[in-house]
Amino acid sequence: MTEHLHPAAGDAQTVTASALVRQFGLWQERAARAPVYILHRGRARLALTSVELMEAMCAPSRPEEDIGDTLLDTIGDIVVIVDAALAIARTSAAARQYFSIGNDTGIPLAQLAPGPATDFLVETAARVIARGAAETIEIVSSRRSNRLLSMTIQPWARGAALFAHDVTLEEERKDATSHVRALDQALAAVEDAAAARINLRGYLESPTPSLAALTGIAVETLASVRFVTLFEVGSRVAVAEAIEAVIADGAPRGVSAMMPVNRAGSRPVRIGLSLLRRGVAPNGVAAILVGDDPAENG
Repeated sequence: MTEHLHPAAGDAQTVTASALVRQFGLWQERAARAPVYILHRGRARLALTSVELMEAMCAPSRPEEDIGDTLLDTIGDIVVIVDAALAIARTSAAARQYFSIGNDTGIPLAQLAPGPATDFLVETAARVIARGAAETIEIVSSRRSNRLLSMTIQPWARGAALFAHDVTLEEERKDATSHVRALDQALAAVEDAAAARINLRGYLESPTPSLAALTGIAVETLASVRFVTLFEVGSRVAVAEAIEAVIADGAPRGVSAMMPVNRAGSRPVRIGLSLLRRGVAPNGVAAILVGDDPAENG
């Protein structure tokens, strides 16, 4: 939540106006989950968000408690609000899921992190309430093994608000991103291989340099095209059907197609497709393309 209040360029929920126009579908999907901030000269100037969140923020007739609960469950962050007695008053949906707790109120804050970190957390929250100054701490998560939580605790009404994020998860994401980037660079070095990510509407998502190298099309141009349009008309039906089948049953598939290259003829390519998931729900399709040598196939 605190990151959304002061977004910076490079944040996962920030985008330039030009990139928003090119990939509106992608950013529209992200805005449905959390506000997307549109940058102007490197600073957030406008926000794109869901109708539900905007109505919750602007509805003057709703009690403050209802608006707060709606906002907490919409933003997707781990947020816990405690009263002056350090009893839990509100929690976000993300917090309830992370800590495996219900929506009950009045639970002592100590029950949120039972174990060695209990006293440290409770003492810090009490100090924040008493002094009216925010503090940030790191504790080992008692709910999930080998996880480290960073918590920013701020004064909130007569109590305090705890904004938490899983530091270990962020590091794992950085490692995964670095690994994917390295793999793409390796594919680009091979010259006849590329990686691609296809969203559920069939468009390329975050096109890779290796795909640009294989197709001869600039990354900026690839960001606005449907995946099947990379291939000759006669191959598009087979590619589209393979993608739809992967999304439908989750089983990986391979398909062959002809790809125009630099408007100077076409070449055969083999495509491997595998389902991407967010939790248990389909979230897109990963593709690996390998160019065949026409002479060898001839």
